[in-house]
Parts: sequence; C-alpha cells; structure tokens
Amino acid sequence: MDLIKDVFVAAQDHFKSYRIPSIIRTGKNVLLAFAEARAALNDHAQNKIVLKRSEDLGDSWEKLRVIADAGRDSLNNPLVVKVAGTGKIILMYQQYPFTPVEAVSDPDQWKSHDGQEFP
Repeated sequence: MDLIKDVFVAAQDHFKSYRIPSIIRTGKNVLLAFAEARAALNDHAQNKIVLKRSEDLGDSWEKLRVIADAGRDSLNNPLVVKVAGTGKIILMYQQYPFTPVEAVSDPDQWKSHDGQEFP
C-alpha cells in the first residue's frame, strides 16, 4: 500500500477543484472521504458535497458520489464525526444562498480564489 494517495484530484469527475477534505474510518478497513466539489475556483461556485469510499484503508477508492446538492446554493466546509458508543456518522456542512456577483458591494471580495490555480 502506498503511503500517499490522491483521493480528490482537480479537474476530475466534472469539478474544477476540491477543497476542505474530511475523512473518517467507519469499520475495520472502511474509510469515508468527503470534500467540497467546486464547479469554479471560488467559494460561491454552487459547490456540492462529495464522497469517495474505500474498503481497503485507502489503497483503492470507489467512484465519486455527490451526496449533497443544493442547486444554485453553495455547500461548504464538510466535517465528519463518529458518535462515541454508537458508531453513527454525522456529516455537517454550511449552506450559503446563491448570490450573483452583481448583488454585492465589493465583487473582489466575493470572488475568493478567482484566477488561482490549484494543483
């Protein structure tokens, strides 16, 4: 098994970039990896929450699945935790309403990461 594996790779699976990964071990060898999937390189890119699952401690990963989609709204900052004693998994994230750049007073502040390239 490799020590380092790429789980979410920019420009793969129809998304421009992935940010804020969150991973948890659920069972013997099962890993769940969540991330924010972005259609563009900014915080307001109608982001989705995606999941990849591994049954061999990360040596291989299943296909990407979109597990939360709020349409034009943006979903950000996934965080996954396991409830002690029950093993239940809780995924938390933020939802921001769609706001066109024309509706904000300082468009440069709205366009975070605009023009940046992520490897």
